[in-house]
This record gives sequence, C-alpha cells and structure tokens, in this order.
Amino acid sequence: MKKLLKSNELVLVGIILILWVAFGLVNPNILSISNVFSITRASIVTATFALAAMLVMIVGGVDISFLAIGSFAMYVVVKYFVEMQLLGASMAVIFLAAIAVGIVLHLINWFFIDRLSLPIFIVTVGTQSLYKGYLLAFVGTSYITRLPDSLRALATRYVASVTDQNGITYNLHILVLVVAVMYVLVHLLLTYTTLGRHAYAIGADATAAKRAGINISKTRFLIFVIAGAIAGIAGMFHGTLNRTAVPADIVGGELAVIAAVFLGGGASKRARGSVLGTALGVFLLALISNNLILLGIPSYWQQAVTGTIIIIGIVLQSLRGATQLGKKGASS
Repeated sequence: MKKLLKSNELVLVGIILILWVAFGLVNPNILSISNVFSITRASIVTATFALAAMLVMIVGGVDISFLAIGSFAMYVVVKYFVEMQLLGASMAVIFLAAIAVGIVLHLINWFFIDRLSLPIFIVTVGTQSLYKGYLLAFVGTSYITRLPDSLRALATRYVASVTDQNGITYNLHILVLVVAVMYVLVHLLLTYTTLGRHAYAIGADATAAKRAGINISKTRFLIFVIAGAIAGIAGMFHGTLNRTAVPADIVGGELAVIAAVFLGGGASKRARGSVLGTALGVFLLALISNNLILLGIPSYWQQAVTGTIIIIGIVLQSLRGATQLGKKGASS
C-alpha cells in the first residue's frame, strides 16, 4: 500500500481529480460526459506521439523530431495516394506506407546517434529542421482537402455519442480505443520482453548495460524502429482527424508531448518510461488546456498555467526521487 501511495501515477490521478473538481465548481458543464469526450479526442494525437517520445526517452534521450517525422510521413503518403488517383486504397495500405516512412526517417536519427555517437537531443534538433525543410521545399506546401476514402470514413467513426442540453452532439472517436490498445501493447513490450528490459537497462546506465552483455546498438535500433512506426501512425491520426493534410502544421508542438512524458515519470530515472504515467500526463495537460478554453481564459494565460503545472510536476518528481535516494543511502 505504501508503494502504491508513493507511485507517480497515483499522484497524477489525484491532481487530475482535484483540478476536475476545481474546474467544475467554476463551471458545472466541465463535469459533463460531453467534456470528457472532447478531452479524449483532443488527446488522441498527443498521446500517440507521446508513446514515441517515451520509448526514445527510455533509452536515454529526448527526441524532438517525432512531430516532424509524423508530419512528413502523413503528408508524403497522402499526397502520393491522391496524386496517383488511388483514393480507394485500403486503410491498412495507407497506414503501412506511413509507418514505413516513419521508420526510415527515425533510423536516420539512429544512424547519427549510434554510429557517430552523437547526443539524441542534438541530432533530433537538426533532423527536425531537416525533415520540415525538405517537406516544404521538395514535397509541397499546399493543403490537401480530398483525403483517400478510407481516411474520410475513419474520420467519422465513433463508438459513442452524447447530446447536451443545447442539442450539440459530442462523439467518442474510435481512435481513442486504438490508442488505448497501442498503450497496452507498448506496456506489454516494455514489461514482459527482453527488448523492454534491455531498453530500461540502457536508459538507467548504458555503461553498466554494455558490461552486462546487452547489445546497445541493436536495442536502440529496434526501439527507434518502433518509435518511428508510432510517429508515422500519429501523423496519419492527425491528418485523419483534421480531414486535411497540411505540411508541417504540427511541428513546433513538441513541448506539450515531451511535457506529458516528463509528468508521467520521464523526468525520474526510477519511473522512467511509465506507460500509464504518460497516458495520465497527456490527459492532465489536455484537461487543463480544454477547461481553460471553456472558462474563456486568454491563450497566454493558458500557456502560463500549463507551464507552471509542468514545472511543479517535474520539481515534485525530482524531490521525491531525491528523498527516495536519501532513504536508500541511510538504510545501506
């Protein structure tokens, strides 16, 4: 029980409940099911990108190129199928193409990081600009409003609906369930496979992992393949939900994704890579952003409040980590 009470995930649940009640006291509509549907829909793309960011963070670095990778994959694939007049292509083929592009782009990151021993953050700062620049310069800058038929159908697939007192209908998108399944699969990968255990070991201490016989290069390669695939999927989710393919429109929103991973335990080596924590971090930030909009708070105050909560969350994690280390040192 003590371990549960000290868990980062339980702390996040407590913060979410407190904020939800506080927002509800100001505006009772915030407690409605329709608002829950709005928050979950707003979290779909961020939550998917957060999985990719979390995987890279597990092996010891902060990747900021994932939005550029997802945007590149989405726009290139959609433009190809549209210009080749393959509007009837199956959803599976389209998503597999985006996954392939995402993997290739992320393996470019892996090459510089693994083969040239460059820091993940520095490499991805460069490739973020590289991918965005190449996309705009050589692929295109125009909006594509006529998506393939399968994506248009997916954009309107819902699993539940609710109508408020004003007659406005809010829908729970099917991609919420898809993202939930992805989170479960990644959790199983990290918890019950050799790859997951090796990834955590590398993130905790790469030198010790190498001495233990772990193939760091191979492990990072596989993690980057999975993260690249997820980034490609996230890009397709973004284009599908917006029903328009826009080049590089999401590049620049990396902070919200990385912050969600940090809030979920990414800033703490003890909790590094918590799948549940990442999901809760995404939901917490979406809760704050969505409800501040409903309350009519100006955008600059939204950014200030969100930034403050991010800093508080990371500081609290660091303090808890230092306290735990102190207790271990005292007991040894």
